[in-house]
Amino acid sequence: MDDPQRRWLVGLAGLAAVWAAGCNSNRTSATPQQLRPLVPSYVPEIPLPMGFQKDPARSDDYATGRRRLLLRHTYVGEGDLDSVRKFYQDYMPLNGWTKNRDVDEFGDVRMFFERQGETAEVQVRERSSGFGKKIEVRVIVMPTEPGPGIEAPKKELVP
Repeated sequence: MDDPQRRWLVGLAGLAAVWAAGCNSNRTSATPQQLRPLVPSYVPEIPLPMGFQKDPARSDDYATGRRRLLLRHTYVGEGDLDSVRKFYQDYMPLNGWTKNRDVDEFGDVRMFFERQGETAEVQVRERSSGFGKKIEVRVIVMPTEPGPGIEAPKKELVP
């Protein structure tokens, strides 16, 4: 093989490696980033990584009196799936939640927690937009029983 052809093949292999690394940049990292919580969060007992914003069009809360019936919030921010997963594994227990299980489904992450009469499901997925890739977090909290359950915090759930 002559020298120009060899350089061309090496260059092509290098481009393929850079392209492959870029395609997977949001999925994993060798060492997940240490994300810090937003203080105060939209809901005091549900941690949220700094830089994530609530999507009001895809979020809703239902309560009767002071009792929470359903909280369904969607947040969008930057990061990688593994770092966001680790954030929730670390910070949900600090807010009184016990982790039940962790499921990977077709590249998405679903984590299940419970505490004092409520269950929480945290879904983490990569979302493509016109401006690149973002991480979407969907948090669903509901009572474990149809009875009185836990009362919602006294402060309003929506800022």
